[in-house]
Amino acid sequence: MTVFAQFGLLGLGGGALIALLGIGLVLVYRGSGTINLAQGSFALLGAYVVHELRDNQGMPVVPAVAFAAILLAAVGVLVQLLLMRPLRTRSPLVRVIATLGVLSVIQQSVTIRYTGQQLSVARTLPEEPVHLGSVIVGQQSFWLAGIAVAVTAVLTVLSSRTRLGLAVSAAAANQRAAAALGFSPDALACGTWALGGALAGLAGAFFPSLTGDYLSVNALAFTIIAALAAALLGGFRSYPLVLVGGLLIGVIQSECTHYVRTTGVPDAVPFLVIVLVLVVRGQGLPVRGSTADRLPAVSAAARSPLYALGPAAGLAVLAAAVLPTDWNVALVSSMSAAMIALSVVVVTGYAGQLSLAQFALGGVGAFAAGRLVSNHGWPFEAAVPLGVATAVAVGFVFGLPALRTRGVNLAVVTLGLGFASWSLLFNSTDLTGRNRGTPLSWHPSAALSTPRWSLPRRSRTPRPSRRGPASDSHGG
Repeated sequence: MTVFAQFGLLGLGGGALIALLGIGLVLVYRGSGTINLAQGSFALLGAYVVHELRDNQGMPVVPAVAFAAILLAAVGVLVQLLLMRPLRTRSPLVRVIATLGVLSVIQQSVTIRYTGQQLSVARTLPEEPVHLGSVIVGQQSFWLAGIAVAVTAVLTVLSSRTRLGLAVSAAAANQRAAAALGFSPDALACGTWALGGALAGLAGAFFPSLTGDYLSVNALAFTIIAALAAALLGGFRSYPLVLVGGLLIGVIQSECTHYVRTTGVPDAVPFLVIVLVLVVRGQGLPVRGSTADRLPAVSAAARSPLYALGPAAGLAVLAAAVLPTDWNVALVSSMSAAMIALSVVVVTGYAGQLSLAQFALGGVGAFAAGRLVSNHGWPFEAAVPLGVATAVAVGFVFGLPALRTRGVNLAVVTLGLGFASWSLLFNSTDLTGRNRGTPLSWHPSAALSTPRWSLPRRSRTPRPSRRGPASDSHGG
């Protein structure tokens, strides 16, 4: 019982950060009607800003955290003015895709600046232990929980007791009616984007206090899944329910780290919450009164220029034969990404839906084919069709939520599915070959000169992977 209580209290800190991000999501949604999938990258930027100011420039912690919150508030306003306002009449799915673009830009910018390496950073909150009988917990968990409770209380009072808060609630119900009463929808959207960005900056600034003094680019970008789960538990309306949901998710994840030995289960908990809310309960995100949840237009079947496929295939084969290894690898990577992009066109262009799990499906196919080659000695040419068939079967399972959800709801579910797949499969060293990884003895140019029956098979002597452990590569 002591261990259970200790891990539960340890989860309060992570749950508080989830709640702060979830409350920011609710603020942005109520003010502008946009699901901001870049909220996690906002927190990422805030964390690195505090690191730069405090660890590299010597600024005290309080001014550094305040500067990060102000900077992220300004970033939120810029995103609203430069990106979301021009898209205000477009489909909600278009705005969701735009926030994914913001996420990518911020994440890659930070990666370029800090080369994607894990950094050792100073903590921003006191870490002295607190003794509660036989349970010992660091102070940072209680500090974070207190900050989340205080933010929730302030926003709850502001939303129900002030004219500005009532205006945001009115705009969330009917944006045109709020404008008719004298409230500027653009000003309300800018204000909520600023508050949402500031909360993300605070969450990012406090994040190293929970991670043992380290910071990495991927550590914060996908906290959006847990934040979405907390916001859904609050119905994208109630700040107290978002707080309770965030704390609950954090506690469950902490308990899973001790009681569940399967890799990736704690990270998959938010996805299970999303499925519970959107699929089992059958209730999606609330649609704002003035914003119809219009899906993208479904394209009619157009005549494809099939005559171009032959020359393109010939050029690809020629390039694989004559290009040097580095260029060949880049060509294969580009063509693989292009095929995954084509799969998005099939889902969106012909079904009018948006799936954010396509790269995960590509990873499933690569995993299946790679393990057949590495573990079972299959020729690569024989393993590829079975890998494709495996991805098709998993894609069918991924498509089941489309029977109960659509539009933005389906995008959220598939985003969670993709992240859960990464956590449970690609991030598991037991499944991906531990330190050896999944080495392949096949090279694209080899297929042009080596007969099928003499393709290299798996050697009895283990070969070191040229790419390192599979768990080091994000998303498989």
